[in-house]
Amino acid sequence: MGDRQLAGIVLSGFLGDFPAQLEKLRARIDAADAAGAQQQAHALKGAAATVAADGLQAVAVAMERAGGDRQLDRCGELLPRVASEFERFKSALDAAGWV
Repeated sequence: MGDRQLAGIVLSGFLGDFPAQLEKLRARIDAADAAGAQQQAHALKGAAATVAADGLQAVAVAMERAGGDRQLDRCGELLPRVASEFERFKSALDAAGWV
């Protein structure tokens, strides 16, 4: 759209909201709530897609599938990757002058 200000607002909201969303995901996994983990991963997938965080979106897709298959161990294995992909995305934004 060419609107850098709007993009900045969307990115800022994503970056500010992500830690709470990650914590909700962690809590669902800790509570052995596969359906909840699946739903939370789905929400993260959509948010990542909105800001073009492709690596994060891909991990969220894998976690959503694992939750749907009731594979909580796999969800737990993927959780650190979700966090690292977020940090990688944030670093890329920083390097590009967005944050």
